[in-house]
Amino acid sequence: MEQYSTAMGRVWSKLTRPVKNINVESRAHKVIDEIPTRAPNYPSTEKVLDKFINEHPELLDKQKQKDEGLLTNLKHIRIESFGPPPEIKSLKRPLPTITTTQKEPEYGFFEPRRIPVGKTSIRLALNFLADHQAAPKTYSAAVIATEHKLDIRQVEQVIKYFHTFHIHMPLELKKKHPKLLDLLETKKTIGAKDHPELLDTPVEPEVKKT
Repeated sequence: MEQYSTAMGRVWSKLTRPVKNINVESRAHKVIDEIPTRAPNYPSTEKVLDKFINEHPELLDKQKQKDEGLLTNLKHIRIESFGPPPEIKSLKRPLPTITTTQKEPEYGFFEPRRIPVGKTSIRLALNFLADHQAAPKTYSAAVIATEHKLDIRQVEQVIKYFHTFHIHMPLELKKKHPKLLDLLETKKTIGAKDHPELLDTPVEPEVKKT
């Protein structure tokens, strides 16, 4: 049924197309030659225009006439340029000179080279947080604020709501592997081949084939 209706639609469009295109050019010229009607003004604007036309009818007639004096002055205007053309400087930023691949920053983004007074970086914040957690009396908020030139109230909020991570090991694991905590604190990659004592089962050494 759908195929039948589609075929009938195509046939009908072919039959009616010549009728639609009769005298199409003259009809198009008639539409183009029609003067478009201007959109009506707002009532308040219409009142202002009517008042201006009634009070200054001469200005309305004058704007429809050419001013011969202005046209004559316009013909005498001449622009002359002297000297070499001005140099056009490009405002585009220069391309980067470093084309090598940069190392991935430790904290996810590059740290600033200069830290303004009253500000700090993530690295410095982690350092004084770790110092405060290790020795709260020695590294108090006042000492940290004086050393890093920070606002003491902001430092108090930081050490109150932010803490660094600590590794807590079960006593059994610590007795079984006493060097594990030291290895984790050094931030080194711990591999079973380098430290086979960390595994319950010994690691068989690799045998190189010749």
